[in-house]
Amino acid sequence: MAENTQFNIDLRGLKAVQAGLNSLPNRIPTVTVQSINHAVDRMFTEAWRTIKPEYYLKQKYFSRATKKVRANTSNLRGGIVATGKNFYLSQFRFRPTKPFSGGKTRRTVSVAIGPGINATLPANDPRAFIARTRSGFTGVFARRGKKRFPIEKLRSEISAASMLAGETVRKKLEEIGKTEFDAEFKRLTALEMKKAFGGMPK
Repeated sequence: MAENTQFNIDLRGLKAVQAGLNSLPNRIPTVTVQSINHAVDRMFTEAWRTIKPEYYLKQKYFSRATKKVRANTSNLRGGIVATGKNFYLSQFRFRPTKPFSGGKTRRTVSVAIGPGINATLPANDPRAFIARTRSGFTGVFARRGKKRFPIEKLRSEISAASMLAGETVRKKLEEIGKTEFDAEFKRLTALEMKKAFGGMPK
């Protein structure tokens, strides 16, 4: 007489698979947001790294003139936006570095924007001069009229927007943005898969 043969199916495994599959669609927007914001952070760092050799500008001035646009689940868009006006000539390298004190011929003001890049007028205009304010700030100024006052800080023709629009910077950011997003999205997706199916019975 043949013995009865019984096969049992462990439905716990099927339930775990179903639960894992159900959880994944809900996590996709979050994973996408995290990947976009990761890419934006890397783009911001790379932007300054690429711009720095081209301009005699401190990083703090660039950072103040730009901001990161971060994605959220309602708006899956991110990027870097230039928010400031043209940089002041004083934020680059200028000569002389001290105000004219009299007793000698006043030197014409010159401003170096970057290696091989000199500021155009009014930086070399005879009206431009170096002054120190009461707060201790030393910079490039010019009088608004023929009278001694008022005076104003002179701006350059360079802005954060023009820096970011440069072909070298733009191509680099596009490359970094895509590479970093793809890599982070794959990494986070793998983690979500592991979480979803990591608890399945063996």
